[in-house]
Parts: sequence; structure tokens; C-alpha cells
Amino acid sequence: MSEHAGGAVTEQKGEKSTEYGRRWYALSADEVATALAVDRESGLSASRAAELLAANGPNALPEERGPSGWRRFADQYRSYMQIILVAAAIVSLAVKDDKAV
Repeated sequence: MSEHAGGAVTEQKGEKSTEYGRRWYALSADEVATALAVDRESGLSASRAAELLAANGPNALPEERGPSGWRRFADQYRSYMQIILVAAAIVSLAVKDDKAV
């Protein structure tokens, strides 16, 4: 992968790094604040936060889609016991004894 502006993840020599090729998790809080030009006590100014929001969008993950109804229904029959019970029901219907009491 290559480095992109805006904090995109890059991969160099088997290590993942982000914006500016830094491994942010390996830096101290002071080093990160200095690199990003942020005051540790007050954080980002409102204008800088608005600028970053406009440039990068909100800090939110996309909503994951859950499995479909059919997939959830089919997942109920993945255990061996469920398969045996369904097979027994099919055999019972196939053999169907009309002389039952």
C-alpha cells in the first residue's frame, strides 16, 4: 500500500503506519499533540474541527448489515442435532403409518 493524505493507512515493510508514515501508537501523547498541532489541554479549536469534519467527514464507522432472514433461518439448522431431527421428520413423513392408534 502507499501513503495517502488524510490519515489513510499504509503498509511499509510489513508494518502498518498512518499519516506521515508514523506509527502513532508508538509515540507519546506529547509527540502526537505536537505532530498534529493540537493543544493537549483544550483540544482542537472549533474552526479546525469544522475544517477536518468538512475534509474527512464524520468520525463514524459504516453501519453493518446483519444477515438476511433466510440466512438466520438456515443457520438454525447447522448443528448435527437439528439435522438429525429434520431427517427423522422427513423419514417419519415418508414412512407414514396409516394404522396408527
